[in-house]
Formats: sequence, structure tokens, C-alpha cells
Amino acid sequence: MTTIVYRDGVLASDTRETFEDPDCGTRYRDDCEKVFELVGGGYIAGSGDSAGLDLWLDCFNNPNNEDRRWNLLEYQSHYVLWWDKSGLWVSDETLVLHDISGVEFYAIGSGAKVAMGALHMGADAETAVRIASQVDPYTSNIVRSYRL
Repeated sequence: MTTIVYRDGVLASDTRETFEDPDCGTRYRDDCEKVFELVGGGYIAGSGDSAGLDLWLDCFNNPNNEDRRWNLLEYQSHYVLWWDKSGLWVSDETLVLHDISGVEFYAIGSGAKVAMGALHMGADAETAVRIASQVDPYTSNIVRSYRL
């Protein structure tokens, strides 16, 4: 999973990718990109199944490809935050985008609850991800941030 946080025009994410190795159990690497710039402007950030995020990217970058959009229904564990000039949006595997432009901050991923607590206490986006990494084993303390 992951932790991705939005606050004050900043998207911050950790870099941990976790996967199951049939021979070695749970494995991870800490160099995974989770925030991507979209063709035509905006950013999308995803938590959960990376194949699901790849399909979201394809849908946003190739909006006329309806067949790919329905392939997203196969992935049952992913969330995305999407930002462009029109606002901030969140979605899950239902493919319904919810406008959350009016929120002060938001978090998705396995460390979201911890990050939201940190945000309520005044943490900036990067600090909230780092705090989540202290509690959530699926969140790295290596943080990347993007000013929107």
C-alpha cells in the first residue's frame, strides 16, 4: 500500500512498493514513484495495486480509449488522488470521481488514518507521510513531494 497526502497545494507520497514473493514472503523496495504528471496538465497519485494505477494513467492520458477504462474494474484495491486546475478529486475501484476540492487536506493509502491525525495536528504533507511511516509498515520514510 502506501501513504499519499495532499495539503496546501502539495502532494506528498512515500516510495515503498510491497509485493508477495512465493518463495520469500513479503518483500518491498523503496524507490517506487506514486505521483505522475498527466498529459495536458495535472497530477495523479495512486495507492494500492500498481497495475490499477497504470490503467488510471492510461485512461487520463488517452481519454478516448473506453475499453481500457473498464479494465479498471478488475483491480479491487486502489485509490487515486487527481489534481488539475479544476480541483482535487478522489476515486477508488468504483471509478467514480468525487470532488474534494473544498477540503483543507486529504490522505489515501494504508497510512492514511495516521497521516490524517498528523494533518489535524498541523503537520505539512511531507511530515504527515513521515509520521505515517513510523506506524504503517507499508509506508517508507523516503518521501517525494510535488507542488501543484
